[in-house]
Amino acid sequence: MELNAGKGFTSYFWQDGSGDRILNAFNPGIYWVEVRKGKCVARDSMEIVRAESPVVYLGKDTIIVSPNRLLLDAQNMGKFYEWSTGSHSQTIWANEDDGEIWVRVISEKDCMASDTIRIIPENTNEFIIPNVFTPNGDGVNDTWRIGGLLLHPNTNVKLFDRWGRLIFNSEPGYPKPWNGERDGKLLPMDAYYYVIDLKDGKEPLRGSVTLIP
Repeated sequence: MELNAGKGFTSYFWQDGSGDRILNAFNPGIYWVEVRKGKCVARDSMEIVRAESPVVYLGKDTIIVSPNRLLLDAQNMGKFYEWSTGSHSQTIWANEDDGEIWVRVISEKDCMASDTIRIIPENTNEFIIPNVFTPNGDGVNDTWRIGGLLLHPNTNVKLFDRWGRLIFNSEPGYPKPWNGERDGKLLPMDAYYYVIDLKDGKEPLRGSVTLIP
């Protein structure tokens, strides 16, 4: 930030000892300058504070199965909110067919941050493998749903724990998404490793999904 003490003075003295008319301020703090012209002396000061930008995170793109809804929270209580839906509240409900939703959050210091989330319908033809799900019983993201498998009715999905033990093996087509359980018991928070064989003659897809109870 450029601080200008003004023209027409014979001398300038800033708090850091510099004697130029202009001082570049790079850090928060109190800045003052003393100027002289003849026998006249004047002094002024100002404080520079760091304005923190809001932190906004709506979550990863997710699949919603109707009639379930997903609560989107822009957080940063007391700030100004502008949603793509036209809402100005801190939270809104997202439905299965809402598509892309964004929010802008503006602080009292006019610092702005934004985020976007894509709501994906269950019957999408787009092949999507979520890398996290939350089987906590709230009705949202409780199972590991893979978008786009309607085009691959013979798909087989296997899941393994970090020790390579098989914990899930789907029926053809993955008709019942994994709910995070093994033998009826919910597994702990961890990364689990999948092998998705689309039965299309190509190499199976491999990766990991994080279970967050």
